[in-house]
Order: sequence, then structure tokens, then C-alpha cells
Amino acid sequence: PAHVLDITRSGKSFNVTLKVYGRGVSVERCNLCGECEKTCPVKVDGKKAINLRPFSYPYIYAVNRDVCTRCRKCEASCPEKAIRIEEVDEEHLLKLSVNLIVIATGQVERENHLAMKSAGRVISLTSFLEYLAGYRELGFKPRKVFLTVEGREGSGVNVLSYFVFKAALTAVKNNLDVIVNHEKLPKLNLYTPSSLKPLIDEIVLVRGSVSSLKEDPQKITVKTDRGEEFEVDLVVVAGELAPSKGTEYISRLIGLARSKDGFIKPVNGFYSETRTPVDQVYVCGAAKKPMALFSSVVDGILCAHEVLLGLYGGAEKVK
Repeated sequence: PAHVLDITRSGKSFNVTLKVYGRGVSVERCNLCGECEKTCPVKVDGKKAINLRPFSYPYIYAVNRDVCTRCRKCEASCPEKAIRIEEVDEEHLLKLSVNLIVIATGQVERENHLAMKSAGRVISLTSFLEYLAGYRELGFKPRKVFLTVEGREGSGVNVLSYFVFKAALTAVKNNLDVIVNHEKLPKLNLYTPSSLKPLIDEIVLVRGSVSSLKEDPQKITVKTDRGEEFEVDLVVVAGELAPSKGTEYISRLIGLARSKDGFIKPVNGFYSETRTPVDQVYVCGAAKKPMALFSSVVDGILCAHEVLLGLYGGAEKVK
């Protein structure tokens, strides 16, 4: 794990200063056996203090220094002697000289006022996806779920609808009763794998926004502005998508303009909008606008192409 401290221009290159934190696990020794995670007694939001983080690189276990109690049980259980807990508290500066910078800082879901006021039966879409993946505990097992998209147009609502639709299908697959109140969802059937299409009929689709919520320890009653009422175990609210804190921080260091919603403004490149006004700096994925996972992967491929074209001097030379 590392944090960017500074970026400065030096001729045709950039000087980048990173603060690197110890992960507590040896890249060379870890064999992903999982004994450390089984032994760890600390669990926060469904995750152990030592865990395997999705999409991390290198793909090995790492200690969360913010929740680890330093009990060293994971260290004792590791058959490969790959864990050094004292390394978790180590940090050092790393200075690099690079020719290109690609900003892919992603997006986050803004906290929603409905979830913030809840006693636990109203959660964000992000939290629900973590629950479905087994990374988060709720303290109860919901059987009936109401999913709603609440947000203004232009703030990633269409992208959120895509994630809500996928979450709804996953929930149905896990034998949950699902109600979804966003009318744009049926248009997303084209993006559904054929193996999941039979599940679509099991989702109850309703229109309208949430007008009131009445929560008690055992259930929550949802009323919509169309007069419909539903009694469920859990309400999942998808709010608005916003750029990550890293997007604001990096754009400020480099001097990049951002949109009114805080995303980085790209310019036209050879084949895609992945370049920025600053030479040798590129932006891809949800750092420039709200984006679904598949779209961000495609955009990353286009960005890689743009980088190659930039490195080798244009399309003709690459050919």
C-alpha cells in the first residue's frame, strides 16, 4: 500500500514521491493458503484484520494496520513464516522518475441521507454488494429487500441503475425476495448474462421514489410517492456516484481541471478521450465520469492504446 505525496514536473518526466506502508506479509513467501485469515480474531464490517483484497497487486494477503491489534496470532499460524507484524508499522518514502502518468482513481458512492439516519435496516448499495460478496455482516439475515435509486440526473444515476440491477439479480440468486423501484432497469436486460435472465421475472419492479420509511427492530415499511407500501427486512439506497478523494488530490497536484461534479476533464486523443491538457498525463475509467465496471475496463484498454501511441509518436509509427 502506498500514498502519493507529491508530483512535480522535471523536463519531459515527472518526479513522484510515495509514502509506502508495510503490508506485513512477504510477497515472496505468501502462498495464499488462508491460515492467517482463519486464525485472526479481529473482524470489522465482515472483514478480518488480515485479508485478501480484491484486485490488489501483488495478489497476496495484507494486514489492515488501522484495525489490527498486533496479537500476532496470524504470524504464529503461517506455515510459510511469511508474516512479520512489526512491518505493518513501518513506512518509508519512495521517489520515482516516470515518463507518463495514468490517473485511474475511480469513483465512490456518496453517503445517502436515508442510510445515514437509519438504525441499521437502510444501507448503501456499496454495503449491500459487500454483504452479498460475504465481506460485510448486517447483524441479521434479510429475506425481503427493497432497492431504490435516489439521485439527480447526471450524477451517475444510470450507472447506479446498472449496479442495482446486478445486485438485484445476485440477491434473487441467493434466494432473497427483491423489489426494485427504478423504471430504467428493464432497459438493462441486454447486459444480463443468459444464465441469469430467468431470474429477472422474480424481481418486482415498481416506479416512483421513496416518500417515507418507518423502521422498527424487526422490519421497515416503505411508502412511495405513487401510494404503494411495502414491508421489508432491508432497504438498499443507491445515492450518487462521486469521484474518489484521490481524484481531487491528484488533479490538484498536477493542475488538471475538473467538472462541476469533481471528475477530471479529458481531451480528445487519437481514438478516445483519455488524454488530459497536461502532456504525458492520461485519465481513464471512472476518474473522468461515472462508469460501470465493464465500461471502465474497456476505457482502460483504450487508454493503454493511447499511451502506446503517445510513447511511439502517433498511429502511423505504431503501425
